[in-house]
Amino acid sequence: MVQRIFPDDSGGTVGSVTGNVPAWLMLLVVVTSACTEELLWRASAVHQVQRLTGRAWLGATIGLGAFVLQHVGGWNLGHIVGAVLPIGTVYTLVYVWRRNLPLVILVHFLTDLPLVLIAARVLRLP
Repeated sequence: MVQRIFPDDSGGTVGSVTGNVPAWLMLLVVVTSACTEELLWRASAVHQVQRLTGRAWLGATIGLGAFVLQHVGGWNLGHIVGAVLPIGTVYTLVYVWRRNLPLVILVHFLTDLPLVLIAARVLRLP
């Protein structure tokens, strides 16, 4: 639906970059991105901004903004608005609610893995 509102603006997609990439490397990328992004854009942003200002939600907002901006260069606008922003919001809400970094890393990994495998056509939808 978002793709109809924001037509493809030639940004990349997982499917366009995973054609000849071995499965073990794709798995490593998903694990690494889940760990790195959650550490940087959730845990560090929330804790540091809360330490400086006393406001966890300000850190959460800054972290979410950085998470979205990180994905802008490699994805089209439809993907940013329809996937990155809402999914990043869910990760942020879960982290602020539970303050459990391993949980959010696991949620991120479990969200990204099937999407990457489907985009790379390793998993096929009926």
